[in-house]
Amino acid sequence: MAAKFWPGDLGIYANYAMVFAKLIANGQSLGVHSFLVPIRDEHNLPLPNIEVGDIGPKYGFITKDNGYLLMKNVRIPRKNMLRKYVTLGKDGSLEIKGNPKIGYATMMLIRKMIACSYYKILGQAATIAGKYSLIRKQFRNEQGT
Repeated sequence: MAAKFWPGDLGIYANYAMVFAKLIANGQSLGVHSFLVPIRDEHNLPLPNIEVGDIGPKYGFITKDNGYLLMKNVRIPRKNMLRKYVTLGKDGSLEIKGNPKIGYATMMLIRKMIACSYYKILGQAATIAGKYSLIRKQFRNEQGT
């Protein structure tokens, strides 16, 4: 069984997921590789052995459709493998082109970019809160206004 929580747009809208999974060919484990996996059918219902759904409202980001995905004994066809850097032959042979760590490095780069940009958002929020607190009237004055 495999599970993932918090992937964006997976809860309600996504019909496919990019999955990093163990590749097994001819009974031999060939490491973790990337696959494009259908998770819902044409009626937006989960496929067999797949449970998928929304995790509910998110504090501070209520519009984001983050979800969860559970997969149990799901077989992914060879044609669903991303093959720019790795190719699996029909005989089970694996051919690696370029650096196999590129997919992982891309994911880490995106996470770094997210972490490095939050100080800007925090600064904007503090500026807005500061300006609002200067003009907002909490209580009436002695004249009743």
